[in-house]
Amino acid sequence: MGAKSHKPTHLLLLSLPQLLSCLHANRVRCDIPTPATIGKDQSGNWNTAVLKEYPPAMCKAVAHALFQAICDRPVIDGAPEPPADFLDTCKRMHVTAYGESIGADYVQR
Repeated sequence: MGAKSHKPTHLLLLSLPQLLSCLHANRVRCDIPTPATIGKDQSGNWNTAVLKEYPPAMCKAVAHALFQAICDRPVIDGAPEPPADFLDTCKRMHVTAYGESIGADYVQR
């Protein structure tokens, strides 16, 4: 899906019948990468840090599968509108700018 090395990932899926086809449709290479990402780099950072974020192609595939699942559901006439606070929360979650660094994958106290 675009990562620099293979990372076994397990997903628990309920009602996403299109996910496998979406994963195949969005892959960016034919073969799974063979390098191992272990140890630390020359700066002392863990090489595995980059693997904690899913590659964009995988994110797109999951989003596409969710979109398909939502579109496949029937629309019920007269259904209530979602609460305004829920819609506001959804709007705040829309990301348009991305950082250049990867954050810590542990809790600092």
